Amino acid sequence: MTLLRSYMLQGMAGVLGEVPLAAHVMLQSLNQFTFPFSMSVGTAATTRVGNLLGGNDGAQARLVLHLALSIAFVINIVLSSLIYTQRDRVGHIYSSDERAIAAAAEVMGTYVRQPRPCRLLRMRQPEVAAGQAI
Repeated sequence: MTLLRSYMLQGMAGVLGEVPLAAHVMLQSLNQFTFPFSMSVGTAATTRVGNLLGGNDGAQARLVLHLALSIAFVINIVLSSLIYTQRDRVGHIYSSDERAIAAAAEVMGTYVRQPRPCRLLRMRQPEVAAGQAI
């Protein structure tokens, strides 16, 4: 996978150019750093909700689900706020090229402000009676 990624980046270098590619790699690295925070909360919540549903405790499972969504939301807000407010400094972690850092900072401002609709919050969950199979 890493070899494939390096070949793709070499191919993109000819198309994008050096500075946009450096900004892209910075954003991709930042995304790979921030994603596990939400993913770990989701994985833990999935395990906990599954255990509670297996024990026929639907009310507690619903409470854990809402708590996990709230925790993930707060984590994402905090990380997005940090990235947005420190976008001019974050690029220095990955590069010393001022042009690449400025390009990444410009994109980070729009990257953080993009609306990310959560389909899970808009879905209507079916009511499950105690003891009923899902």
